[in-house]
Amino acid sequence: ASAVPAAGLAVLAPWLVSTGRDAQVELFTYLALLNVALLVLAWKRNWRVLELPAFVLTELYFFAWVDRVYTSDRLVSTASFAALFFVQFSALATVRSRRTGTLYPEQALLSLVNAFVFLVVLRQLLWPEHRWALAASTLALAAFYLLSARAVASGGAGAPQTRLLFAGLALTCVTLAIPMALDGSSITIAWAVEAAVLVWTGFAAKLWYLR
Repeated sequence: ASAVPAAGLAVLAPWLVSTGRDAQVELFTYLALLNVALLVLAWKRNWRVLELPAFVLTELYFFAWVDRVYTSDRLVSTASFAALFFVQFSALATVRSRRTGTLYPEQALLSLVNAFVFLVVLRQLLWPEHRWALAASTLALAAFYLLSARAVASGGAGAPQTRLLFAGLALTCVTLAIPMALDGSSITIAWAVEAAVLVWTGFAAKLWYLR
């Protein structure tokens, strides 16, 4: 039980010792190390209560820094840290599923919110000046979720639901990437091709929800 307040103090430490100066690398590296410890705990212990607060506080620090300090010349470092945080919290669902054979409701919620927040960050950083980079990043996100679906342990009772969640997120990312990269009637054509592929796959694999 004492681990919970200790974790809270660890996450609040940057705010308590802040001097108001720009310390992006130090702040985000510290948060990343805390999240690594969270992943270790997820594998060793069933302390699920720490995960959602850690995510919320990490994102609050990130967006507070972006709002106060971010400039376009910090694009690469900011996007890199955003991607690191996204991967860390995405890994929680995979770690949990491999350890327990199921995906708890809060992990499913965390996966959805984590994907949404990362897409918002990418759009804020890359649109419209780096439109193609945004589309490519979104497609890379889809590939990440497909790999995550394969990494889920197959023996657990919750494995099908977890894989379906990741596959749905991958499909969503592909669908969103199309209007990021294309214009006008090309969007309609690309979505029609995607729909045809999904319907064909639904019949071939006998998966009604794809149809």
